[in-house]
Amino acid sequence: VYFRDTIPILYKGDMTYESILAWLHETRQPFSRDLTDATFEHLTQAASGATTGDWFVFFTRESCRQCKSLLPAWENVGNRIRLSVNTARVDIGENDRLRQRFSINRTPSFVLFRHGFMYRYGLNKYDVDSLSNFAQSFWRNSASIKVAMEQTPFDRLTEQISQTIGSYIYIIIVIFLILIVFILYCLCCRS
Repeated sequence: VYFRDTIPILYKGDMTYESILAWLHETRQPFSRDLTDATFEHLTQAASGATTGDWFVFFTRESCRQCKSLLPAWENVGNRIRLSVNTARVDIGENDRLRQRFSINRTPSFVLFRHGFMYRYGLNKYDVDSLSNFAQSFWRNSASIKVAMEQTPFDRLTEQISQTIGSYIYIIIVIFLILIVFILYCLCCRS
């Protein structure tokens, strides 16, 4: 067991001096990256077809106790799959656009991004073996969902306008009806 920033990383390999030393050298830096609304698409290229490789992303929230308890397992997953899959974390409490874009409604949530598609981890088993197996091969048993393109500022503006109009539609209709009644009343009074 090697503790990096109070997170235990488990060694699984040959018990030779050279193997352990090489492993310690490789594990000095965290395997999992923190992604944000600003960095996600640039680093993962999830919507464009993942030319930066496959990404297994842990969607978490600062207030989620279970998520905090999963951090050691997540680092071990990153260690185990580091040669084939990138691992990352996204705090949905601070990155609402990513939460909305990928419809993340609960934490913890795990999603594999591969070649322009996303695959949701649907099991309630959060051990290193289950998560690693999903990222490397078991994802094939999950439904593939086309990754939505990142919204442009114009897209977000038009969506916000649409939502605002939708929230006030009844008020707008009532005001419109009052105007029609007022105009009809004025026309009737003249004659």
